[in-house]
Amino acid sequence: MQMAVDVASFSPAEADQLRRAMGAKHSSAKMKALMARFFAGCEANGLDRELATRIFEQIHAFSGYGFPEAHSMSFALLVYASAWFKRYYPAAFCAGLLRAQPMGFYSPQSLVADARRHGVHVREPDINTSLANATLEPDPEGTGGVALRLGLAGIRHLGDTVAEAIVAERDANGPYTSIGDLTGRVQLKKDAAEALATAGAFSRFGGDRRQDLWAAGTAAATRAGHLPGLAPGLDAPALPGMTRLEVTAADLWSTGVSPDSHPVQYLRELLTARGAITVAELMRAEAARGCGSAARSPTGSARPPPAGSPSSTSKTRPAWPTSSSRPGCGNVTGSSPAPAPPCSFAARFRRPKASSPSSLTGSRRLTCRWRPRPRATSGDGQPARRRCRVSRLMS
Repeated sequence: MQMAVDVASFSPAEADQLRRAMGAKHSSAKMKALMARFFAGCEANGLDRELATRIFEQIHAFSGYGFPEAHSMSFALLVYASAWFKRYYPAAFCAGLLRAQPMGFYSPQSLVADARRHGVHVREPDINTSLANATLEPDPEGTGGVALRLGLAGIRHLGDTVAEAIVAERDANGPYTSIGDLTGRVQLKKDAAEALATAGAFSRFGGDRRQDLWAAGTAAATRAGHLPGLAPGLDAPALPGMTRLEVTAADLWSTGVSPDSHPVQYLRELLTARGAITVAELMRAEAARGCGSAARSPTGSARPPPAGSPSSTSKTRPAWPTSSSRPGCGNVTGSSPAPAPPCSFAARFRRPKASSPSSLTGSRRLTCRWRPRPRATSGDGQPARRRCRVSRLMS
């Protein structure tokens, strides 16, 4: 831009237009539109045609790689810095990502689950400890000596404004002593108070989530000008406690994050009984197979199967493993050896094709079939477009 200003007397607006043309998708065509203006400016400044052409060709050549080069360097720096923080400060890295939500990439649930896999302890929101956004707390047993505390703003129906009001009142007049004390000092809507109870933010007051949810709706009707102790229903009766599955469901509903569990863990026994394979088992099977190296010759080409072997006489893929069998190195059925499938992740673990819906016993398959409409034309004389029909085959 500065070269265009100095050499061709471009105005700031014209120089910015040149910059936009250099970074555009069809930069060559847009830069050619500015070529006449560039040559006229160079001629007015006393530069001959040959020198002006050489300068413009260099600018044009830079437009072919300058834009992706600058972006690649920026992204490389971001990736390196992010990897460094994630390696040495995983809790702070996760807290920073949670504070930047929504980002449009990984969900908060995925970020928290990854932090837990790296030894970070994640704690639920707390009305007297949490700030508006995610923060760090001392934790000698956690990675880096800190734990991640979820913020109040991430709770459904609260948002930044209400969460900051709760924190400001707590800092000004001390911690909250009960649910009624909170609603008496901060004006909350009923759905916000109930969402706080559902998220477990009132656990420090001694009740479980059902009891807190019972009292939250009534407490939300009290205001700062009301006489204390007159609101009925603040003392919840004896109620059955939530199961671990119900607590996880409550966490996901209220915050979108389950701090100490994952929804699939409650279905693991059922999935195992139906023959579902975990990602860890697939990775072990991948390592055991060696990506088909046992079935290859030293030169790297595929070794032909022995004469009379199943793979030389039949092209049938090995059957999908049941709950009593897992993919092994060339033996995926539990009864008889099967030929090693080709070195392809999709081909190795896909279910065999079924000739009829009855062969899909105990399984579901989701298929997308493209079927053309009749060749009848529409009102404008154009042939009808194809349509996508997603059908579910169930036993």
